Amino acid sequence: KNERNFAEKEKALYGGEARSVKLPEDLEKACSWREGPCLAKLAQSRDSLVRYAAENPDWIERYRELLRRPAFEEYLPVNADTTTPSYEVAGISRLRKAQCAVLVANGKTGECLAMLAEDVRLARRMLAGARTAVGKGAAAAMLRRDYFLLGEIIAAQPEAARRQAGLIGEMLAPLTPQEKDMTAPLKAEFMFLPGI
Repeated sequence: KNERNFAEKEKALYGGEARSVKLPEDLEKACSWREGPCLAKLAQSRDSLVRYAAENPDWIERYRELLRRPAFEEYLPVNADTTTPSYEVAGISRLRKAQCAVLVANGKTGECLAMLAEDVRLARRMLAGARTAVGKGAAAAMLRRDYFLLGEIIAAQPEAARRQAGLIGEMLAPLTPQEKDMTAPLKAEFMFLPGI
């Protein structure tokens, strides 16, 4: 029953049949510390980027809608039978990093940093609104990838980064208590385990 409810919820949120984001391999692993430096690698993925963006306008628009929202709250009526929701937003976030890297390669570092700042704000809203450990982890992973790419941009384009010092300072501001709080996610983990 819960699985059907989540499927219906996803249909309502995304339109049509619920489906997963499947990124091209060169974008899927982008900006992971395991893969090493990513700025040049992402810029080389522009063909995959253009093709994927053309094939998935619905997911890209959904992500833009999330960027426009002032707050985020994880939808999860937690109980022992609840299924884990999907986190497709993380896939589109990696696509955005590829777009950002292409901007840097084209001499538009300021535009890239503005885009990255939007992604950082979303990841931090997700951290604040997460109600499960996996939700908190997904948001933290998004933020880590944002910072990984930001560090490379600052190193590669120091003059452009200096011109955007205020924006970079905003991105690197310390996490708020709400963003760091694990009370609700830990409670949810015990709700998933009946008999404890």
